[in-house]
Amino acid sequence: MKRVGAVVSAVLGGISCLMAGSLAVFLLCKWVAGGRDDTEQLRAASFCVGSLVLAVLWMRWGLRQLRPKNPDARTQDREKKATIPRPERWRRPDAALPPGAKLWKYRADGASPGLFIRYRTGYVLGSVLAALALTIAVTVASMALPPRARNTLLLAMVLIVTAALVAAALRIGRVSYGMLVSFGRDGKGRMWFFDYMSPAFQAGRRSGTGGSGKLAAYFRQNRAAAQLIREIDESHLLERLIRSGACYPYGQQIVRVLQLREGPQSCQVLCDLKRQDGSLYTRNLLIPMRYEDYGALTQALRELGSSGPL
Repeated sequence: MKRVGAVVSAVLGGISCLMAGSLAVFLLCKWVAGGRDDTEQLRAASFCVGSLVLAVLWMRWGLRQLRPKNPDARTQDREKKATIPRPERWRRPDAALPPGAKLWKYRADGASPGLFIRYRTGYVLGSVLAALALTIAVTVASMALPPRARNTLLLAMVLIVTAALVAAALRIGRVSYGMLVSFGRDGKGRMWFFDYMSPAFQAGRRSGTGGSGKLAAYFRQNRAAAQLIREIDESHLLERLIRSGACYPYGQQIVRVLQLREGPQSCQVLCDLKRQDGSLYTRNLLIPMRYEDYGALTQALRELGSSGPL
């Protein structure tokens, strides 16, 4: 019940911030456009600024109530709900892998399913709502400006919001893609690439699409993908494949790396992959820098350079 109250406080505080801030900017713009002679509008704007401060404090209080009181509180709550202690439930049997074998996942502690939902659902909705709130606030505030200044302000707002949404979409897509792929090296030194969206992993699973709208289908697909990540982690499927050395058809062997470029937030790898029938094809892979043991993974890929280590 306390958590529900905190959520309500955070939401209402955010709405109050939007309304008070928009009205304050509108009144200030109108006061400036009117020659700064109307003291009543200045008083009203001052009152809105005070209301905005209170709304921010209210929203901040609600957000602070949602945070765990100590770093381990959230983990402790999950362990109480789980029938098996979380460290044992998610512990990877690396000790059972052959010498020299290694498995790389985005996260090894079982947090990837929750993070995937957070990025693909929470952050997407948050970005859209933030853009909508900013658009409404700027539009309301610009009503007090002359037509020429209003048009300039709205044009700048559209460009800024568009750029912010594109940047957010790229980041969300890059990170969530990293949660749907894994890399492995077997006991013979062969590197493998596992794509959870491949037919082998998707066999026998529902597509997640339906006839209730594209938005609902998008949410179902996200939930199905998170469930698949959880099942792969809990069953230790990849560990068993690496241990057996027979990764087909789930994995595809990375034969050679043609190009490896590291950026500020991710690494792009152009490589040749071998299918189960022995045929080769070239694919561009993206590895977020937040990937678990990122340095060791990129070093292992560099060693597969077509003309020697990259």
